[in-house]
Amino acid sequence: MVTADLKTLIRVRDWQVDEKQRVVGALLRDLDDLKARARALDQEVTSEQEIARSAPDEAGMAYAGYARRVLDHRAELAQTIAKAEEAVSAAKSALSQAYHDLKTVEIAQENRERLAAAEVERRETIALDEIALQGFRQRAPER
Repeated sequence: MVTADLKTLIRVRDWQVDEKQRVVGALLRDLDDLKARARALDQEVTSEQEIARSAPDEAGMAYAGYARRVLDHRAELAQTIAKAEEAVSAAKSALSQAYHDLKTVEIAQENRERLAAAEVERRETIALDEIALQGFRQRAPER
């Protein structure tokens, strides 16, 4: 029957939605990790600045090289975060499309089931009407 084909398609589409949800979740976790690394780097810079201020003779020379490396690392981290945010956005868009596709097939399946039930009801009504008509004919006096 045709409805079985849509049920299989619904399972496939549901699996695709689940898979895309897992991808979005993984990308969001990666993005959170990157943001946590950026916060940790900011805290590290603050700590190093305090150390450099407390001992300018000893840490002052080393801090300049450290500051350059941190600026480079921040720039790389910012680019990586931007790419991760784009990836999350694209994955969310793909998830939205997969969910839309799933709902489209589910609605089509519901419509088919509703039409099939209406057809069964129509046939039952015809059969019952025929039975009632035969009973009426049998009880009616012959003319």
